[in-house]
Amino acid sequence: MIDELRKNDPTFQHHFRQYAELDQEIEGLERRDAPIGDDQLHQMKQQRLQLKDDLYKTLVKKSNGAA
Repeated sequence: MIDELRKNDPTFQHHFRQYAELDQEIEGLERRDAPIGDDQLHQMKQQRLQLKDDLYKTLVKKSNGAA
């Protein structure tokens, strides 16, 4: 279902791409122990969580609609 949404739902595709990029950026900062403020890192993690929630809600909505 995720692959289908990535191909056919522009909003899901956009959120999926944003999530992947932000997740990669956060992981990179944590691995390198980069000098970033706790507040800024917290904001990035909050944004990542919001994107994940949006993706999940879309998945649930589509799977309930398809059933």
